[in-house]
Amino acid sequence: MVFYDRAAGTPLASEREVPNNMDLMLRSSSHRAAIILAGGEGVRLRSVTRLITGQDDVPKQFCPMMDGLTWLETTRRRVARLVPLERTFFVVKQGHRRFYEPLLEDPKRSQILAQPCDRGIAAAMLYGVVRARRLGPDATVGVFPSDHYVSDDERFIRQVEHAFDAVDRYPTLAVLLGIVPDRAEPSYGWIEPARQLSSWTPNLFRVRRFWEKPSPQFARSLMAGGCLWNSAVIVARASALETMIAESSPDMARALAALARAGVEDDRAFEAAFTRLPTVGFSEHVLAQGPSNLAVQRVEGVGWSDVGEPQRLIDTLQGLKSRPAWFDNLTLEYRKRFAGRMET
Repeated sequence: MVFYDRAAGTPLASEREVPNNMDLMLRSSSHRAAIILAGGEGVRLRSVTRLITGQDDVPKQFCPMMDGLTWLETTRRRVARLVPLERTFFVVKQGHRRFYEPLLEDPKRSQILAQPCDRGIAAAMLYGVVRARRLGPDATVGVFPSDHYVSDDERFIRQVEHAFDAVDRYPTLAVLLGIVPDRAEPSYGWIEPARQLSSWTPNLFRVRRFWEKPSPQFARSLMAGGCLWNSAVIVARASALETMIAESSPDMARALAALARAGVEDDRAFEAAFTRLPTVGFSEHVLAQGPSNLAVQRVEGVGWSDVGEPQRLIDTLQGLKSRPAWFDNLTLEYRKRFAGRMET
């Protein structure tokens, strides 16, 4: 399998290298896995989580936001539509044990990967990827943030399944889920699509480049030019993701892979070694390098938000027919401060 040349527009593989539909059907469900990233602190949303829970230190993924469910529980339900629980890994942080243990009572202990500290998304992702590779040499993983809002789980997961299908056909491919934007949001990462990858799907494109948190004016240009929001959901062979991260951060990758393979998560030596790892952002240090095997699946007709700031959360909930009970308990002062456009 050969990586494509973005500039030349050459294909990822010839037709003879692509498995037939029967091969794909036989392989599809048996080698798929999921990694749910749930180790963030959610500091920017603390004013809201404090209002809901009465506590000062609840990360947003563990806060009951919608219908009494936490974002983590909602993400679990969404992912379970495609990947069974026994093939799902949860990357959390040891300091959040009191929050995640009640929500993760049914997975096996080996599926809960507790980081001693935060060393960035790339390290968290690689931690899960190394474990997922134990499922087999052809393990394909979908990586999901645990704290995002999705308006239509079924429709979104259908697009994720298309991404899995693409990786089945092109095993070196890494497919990002790109959301068709409904506004020129400057605080998101944006994906600029290039040409359609192949004729068998109209919504899969090569990636020309990434734009991280553009200015408001440039965000409007990106939206007008057909660029997409980076949902941070990615599907790829576990081996391909490990290679991508290792190429951009080889020292961190070697150290973490060795630790994860050793299986000493509860050992003090593991904690000390993990703490010495550099902090590596996936978007900033891996995707920004422009790996040649990247593609983007265009997702339309699905509302999405990373709900990373109070205003974005309020804007998201404001448009829903059914709002959580706590929403109406916000004080007038809070509404004026964070949501001047809200109804009174």
